[in-house]
Amino acid sequence: MLDLVEPSAPAPRPDPPSWTDQLEAWATLGAAVVALAAAVATIWLLVHQIGETRRARAQAHQERTEAAEDRARAQEDRALAKEERQEAQRAQARTILFETATVRPGATSTKVDAVVTNFGTGPILDVSIRYLVPGGHRVLEQTVVLAPTRSLSVDTTVAAGEGGLVMFFTDMAGLSWARLPGEQPTPASRIDPGPLI
Repeated sequence: MLDLVEPSAPAPRPDPPSWTDQLEAWATLGAAVVALAAAVATIWLLVHQIGETRRARAQAHQERTEAAEDRARAQEDRALAKEERQEAQRAQARTILFETATVRPGATSTKVDAVVTNFGTGPILDVSIRYLVPGGHRVLEQTVVLAPTRSLSVDTTVAAGEGGLVMFFTDMAGLSWARLPGEQPTPASRIDPGPLI
């Protein structure tokens, strides 16, 4: 028949969590939150550092580019200054004209006429008009000082042969110049007249 089962005692209720269990749960939750915050902070720092590195590289590249441009500008400035200095050095030399320089070769002799005029504001020194031939040169006329507005001329005959005229002088700055008829003055070191014949 039916046996009646005696009702059993109600299931025991679990004990409420103790304060140490609650503390452990809160500590675990806090540690997870702190770990998550640390992970987020680490990722943010990583992204920030990557951005800073890129900016630093871009800035370094820009500085290198600017430095290269500055070097190029400085080199251009030096070249311009050199050119201006050379131009200033040639200024007095350009005021010395080698005029009416003619060489008329003949059968046995060559007629040479030339005039050097100082149109500058200062004197020139060690002026000489030379006749260049292969293997050397001959001094046709020279003077120690050629004052402003003064001229030095030569009208002579030399032995027949191929040759040309050149004038040498030193300006007030102490620079030595050579000038061929109809050409700009050049530093005297660029023209080798050869030995005196």
